[in-house]
Amino acid sequence: MVEKGILTGFSFRESFITPLFIINTPVLLAEMNLRIDDAEDRVWLNGMVNWAVVAPEAAGTVDLLFEILRENTLIYSIAQSASYYPGGVLLLNAQLQHVDDNPLAGGGVIPAPVRYQLRVTPLSVPSGVQVATVSQTFVASELKATEL
Repeated sequence: MVEKGILTGFSFRESFITPLFIINTPVLLAEMNLRIDDAEDRVWLNGMVNWAVVAPEAAGTVDLLFEILRENTLIYSIAQSASYYPGGVLLLNAQLQHVDDNPLAGGGVIPAPVRYQLRVTPLSVPSGVQVATVSQTFVASELKATEL
């Protein structure tokens, strides 16, 4: 038998209005709740963050960690670095895709709401460098297991 999933319980968050400045502490970009109604279900998560670096009069590198959390527990992350030059402006894009194969994390009453978060943590942002999100989209969908 071949197992295939069916998308259900779709939810998303997006923001194109207010940039979020990234300095030295984690920044929550988006969060959502998804109702999980079966212990066998999985959750497909997709995040996209457009971000920018405005450089001062020196060259350097910015390092960020983009993260997906379930109930405040890290379940997926990617790191990105951006090398900048004096007076430069960089526009960048981080894409995160993950399938959470244990959304209920071993417990809970079914059905249960599960909270997912999209967050960015600065690893290295030199003094005088401006780093900000430009826009972000965060999508979650329950995957129902089916057998054919």
